[in-house]
Amino acid sequence: MLFYFLLLPVALALAPGGPWDVFNYAPKSKTVYARDVYKSVGGLVSLNFDKVDNMSSVSLAFTESPAYVNPLASDDSAYPTPDMNYDGVFTIPAPLSKGHWTQPSYSLRGGFRYLTIASHSNTTLELSNVSCAISFMPHVDDLRAYTGYFYTSDPAFHDPDFLTKVWYAGAYTVQTNTVPLDTGRQFPFLYAATGWFNNGTIGVAGPILVDVQYGPVIWPSQSPPSALPQAGPPLTLYRPDSDIYHAWNLIGTHNYYLYSGDHDWLSTVWTNYTRAVAFLEGKVDSTGLMNVTSPRDWGRIGGGGYNAEGNAILYKVLLTASDLANYMGDEFLSAVWGANATALKAKYNEAFWVESAGMYRDNSTTTLYPQDANSFAVLYNLTLSDDQKVAVSEGLEKNWNDLGPVVPELPDTISPFISGFELQAHFEAGQDNRALDLLRREWGYMLYTNLSVQSTLLEGFTANGSLGYQSSRGYNYDPSYTSHAHGWSSGPTSALTFYILGLTVTSPRGATWSVNPHINGGLPGAEGGFETSLGWFGVKWVLQANQFFMEINTPEGTDGLVKLPRVGSVVVDEVAVDVGANGEIMLNGGKHTLIGGTDRSCKCVEEKNASPIAGSKIVIRSNKSIYRVKTHPNIVANTPAEPSSSLEAELKLPVEEAEADPAEDPDVPVEDPAIEPEALTPDEIADPVLEDKSGQKRPIYYGRNKPTHAVALIEPDIVGAVLVAVALALDNEDDAAATEKSPD
Repeated sequence: MLFYFLLLPVALALAPGGPWDVFNYAPKSKTVYARDVYKSVGGLVSLNFDKVDNMSSVSLAFTESPAYVNPLASDDSAYPTPDMNYDGVFTIPAPLSKGHWTQPSYSLRGGFRYLTIASHSNTTLELSNVSCAISFMPHVDDLRAYTGYFYTSDPAFHDPDFLTKVWYAGAYTVQTNTVPLDTGRQFPFLYAATGWFNNGTIGVAGPILVDVQYGPVIWPSQSPPSALPQAGPPLTLYRPDSDIYHAWNLIGTHNYYLYSGDHDWLSTVWTNYTRAVAFLEGKVDSTGLMNVTSPRDWGRIGGGGYNAEGNAILYKVLLTASDLANYMGDEFLSAVWGANATALKAKYNEAFWVESAGMYRDNSTTTLYPQDANSFAVLYNLTLSDDQKVAVSEGLEKNWNDLGPVVPELPDTISPFISGFELQAHFEAGQDNRALDLLRREWGYMLYTNLSVQSTLLEGFTANGSLGYQSSRGYNYDPSYTSHAHGWSSGPTSALTFYILGLTVTSPRGATWSVNPHINGGLPGAEGGFETSLGWFGVKWVLQANQFFMEINTPEGTDGLVKLPRVGSVVVDEVAVDVGANGEIMLNGGKHTLIGGTDRSCKCVEEKNASPIAGSKIVIRSNKSIYRVKTHPNIVANTPAEPSSSLEAELKLPVEEAEADPAEDPDVPVEDPAIEPEALTPDEIADPVLEDKSGQKRPIYYGRNKPTHAVALIEPDIVGAVLVAVALALDNEDDAAATEKSPD
């Protein structure tokens, strides 16, 4: 999703402002100065020479990681070498001229955090006003003018703002990868003695999105079915064709159209698009599987042939191609591609599924169970049952260490690219906690390690967290060559929107949409949204005890499907609505408020971060029985020095008939103090409410739908519970009768 909003051909409104804005890594100006708070930047350096002489000369060295700060060498960006000295430095030779100096455009540095300026003479040199004119996102003046946002709190991580930060880190990473047309690396590569030359033309139109494996592609021409180039000029001759990159471009075409609705563009490329799909279909033989004959890929070992990963991606190509053909009015082609996808799914499971392992194998001659193919199988619904999805999710977790999944198909490697798909697969399997655990391990490491730029995302790293990514697979054991701003690592940005927020569009521009938030990961709530040319799509949800509150805001004239955390009665815009067995309701576009229960019965009292506050008051009144107030035994009190009196509240339970004296009830411990029942006036006999000292009333939420297990939770905002109290009935004999009388 993220990649396409950056290049949409229409002007969109900005996202609303809020506390999330402080986590936006993009600078406020496209000219940034030394010691600004911004971390990863790229472009042309300027400075003032205030005092020079005829002997003065300086050099500029650039690096992303602090591990490679060096006055005599930059990190390698043009080509990897074991001694890490390919790029060298940019030299400004003697004699220097007093006044303003700007780096020539051919020597643009695409990404760096640290600039080292070294003098090469013994004379005094004074300089000032060191700045960088940012070159990426050339079509945008305000880098912070996002058309979407995301905001949540993560009480399980050492930094509760982590998930919001990683969302914005992904967004900023893709911005840094969106570059002018004429800023590519020159090929053949130039030796360090001449510096680096980043003035190659890399496409037919710009700006260009680089360092991702898929995106909208422009085909100026394509004759009979043939492969799209893996890379644009000037690297086209250096890199042979790739069936996998070819397929990703087709998937990217669908994604771009889904969010832009750019029918004129799709019509322009449609003939070539159909040829590109036919090229892949031509590789399917009598086995019913695609034979991958051009196996260049993201770096994995063992690609090619009747490979599970390649065939999973082909399945996604056929599904998205069928969808596009439908929008183009070609029902026959849509049906053919859909039927081919169905046939491939059956062959895929027959060829690759291993029941004893609960995983898909890499190909028919191996027992390796790859991260990529298994993630794609769940994400793209190649699985045949929910149990199969859960089994694959469990199997993928077995590859993890403390920093994330170690890739079976590329040993000693953690790949944020493939892990981004695994992250989504765990959500698809309903394993929300596992998905968030993965996110915290892998992206938590990337964003906070002192080896990174701590603002954009690493291309990859080794199993122990070092930067020697792909050392033996083309990077010549040069850790300085690893990119610290790689768009293919930004998977969490879209995943947090699609799954935690639960917001997706299901037809072009969001004419139809879906809201299906994943609430079982322990987060207290989330909000966010994005804009298309139809208007704003926004969602906000909050969990309080076992009650779920949600606000949805979508353009008028659209329609959406909302998946709720539980079935039963839900209040939609103050009207009770019965939700079917699948927990789904249909809504028209506009603003809606939904309130309902969840299937997380009383889980709020199990959260270790929820702490009772001393001085808060809970009063239980009932004519039914004797009640006492307890805190859950797993909750550890964390008492503030001055508890707020505004948190004092009164909890009123529904009035029932008086029961036996507690002294006659053997279930009541003698030493337990009881709260004597008090008579209530008729006005007080109502559904249970929570009333604070200001008079504000909130509903009381029932765990397990029993009034004898009522839970009251006060939360001033979504960042965490401040009071949890459980009122437990001490008489258990009439539980059934009480349940029958209780309000739903």
